[in-house]
Amino acid sequence: MASDSRLENRVNSYELNGIRPGTAAVLSDSHYRRVDSLLDTSAFFFILMVLMLNPIIGVLTPLSLIAFVPIYCVVRRYRLISALSNSWPVFLLPGFALLSAVWSIEPSQSLRSGTLYLLTVLVGAILGAGIKLRDAMYAVFFAFYVFVILSWLFGTLPTGTRAFMGLMASKNAMGEVCGGLAIVGVCVLADSITNKKPGRAFFALFSIPLGVGTLVLCEATSNIVATAIALLFATVCLVSMQITAQMRTFVVLLIVLVAIPVGLSSGFWFPLLFESFLEVSGKDADLTGRVYIWARADTLIAARPILGLGFDAFWRPGNLDAEAIWRAFGIGGKTGFRFHSTYREITVNLGYTGLALFSAVALAGLLSLLVGVLRRPSAPLIFFAAMFIASAIKMPFESIGFGSMQTFTVLAFASLTIGFKFAFSDFGGTSQARTRRVF
Repeated sequence: MASDSRLENRVNSYELNGIRPGTAAVLSDSHYRRVDSLLDTSAFFFILMVLMLNPIIGVLTPLSLIAFVPIYCVVRRYRLISALSNSWPVFLLPGFALLSAVWSIEPSQSLRSGTLYLLTVLVGAILGAGIKLRDAMYAVFFAFYVFVILSWLFGTLPTGTRAFMGLMASKNAMGEVCGGLAIVGVCVLADSITNKKPGRAFFALFSIPLGVGTLVLCEATSNIVATAIALLFATVCLVSMQITAQMRTFVVLLIVLVAIPVGLSSGFWFPLLFESFLEVSGKDADLTGRVYIWARADTLIAARPILGLGFDAFWRPGNLDAEAIWRAFGIGGKTGFRFHSTYREITVNLGYTGLALFSAVALAGLLSLLVGVLRRPSAPLIFFAAMFIASAIKMPFESIGFGSMQTFTVLAFASLTIGFKFAFSDFGGTSQARTRRVF
């Protein structure tokens, strides 16, 4: 048979060149896996860059996501169906946001913004469940690294009393990226050392002082506190990977036993810590205007406590309450403003019902993620846990995970998706599966 003759000639050729039969298939599988990882990392590097450049490119950001999601879902359909089926809890909040159009004071706005929010959450779910965790971590690493460097080259630099803003619209947004770079840099450094990649380790080592130093210049107090705590968490977890499972369990339980009373008493000590940072940085005592905004939010919540005003229905031109806040802070553009508190942001928009739903999903996802860190620790898993912890710490002072077309909404829901994926299925499932298929 001609086919048998060709196969025999191929085997003889391998043997003449010192290659055992079967080795070619292994090399082919390895090649496909490398191509697979490169495509995933590149795709999400592009999406994260588009999200961070949103203040500059504007409408191109949602258009890019609208084009990206269906194309990626078709290309990766063989892995996404089962992966996303284990991540259904993360879609409850955008689903409720869309439902709020029924009672919203501005139904068309809630429907439009809810759709964009659903799209943003879907990107986060794909990042958390649809690709390998290591590829996801490196996509974040390269995106943050490149963005911070571009910010130094082309962004708003610190001059006089003005903080570093880079290419972002605010110092807090820039501080989030810089803190994220420091956290992912530590995890990539540990991953590179474990896998004996000295070049990559040196590259990661430089990212840590770059991220921390730029974060300090941003003068974003909440980001500095959150990044410090998240870095401590990541370092302890990464070091604990070198000890036995029993010792690791003891360390994690000890951390939990300390964290519970610390967390419950945070209402007493965190404001004092925050105020001390404000004094050092020379900021005003009313948290740079947040006290006034929070008072307005509490009034709105009291008026419609159960279901709220409707998703994204408040911050719109023509709303007299929003106009008053914009006028008080001298914001002529009337865009890009929030209540600087995730809890108040959710409750104003979706009431205590939405807040309870968000809290339940976030707590369940975070606990599942921490169980994953305890049972099967890895640098990528620790990174996503640390990132969500950093976001959770900032939630009383910033709006995190509740805005569409935002980088840290994507990362927050990616972290929760990883947690639910661990809870509902074997953690070595679809995103870790070895497959030859690329398309």
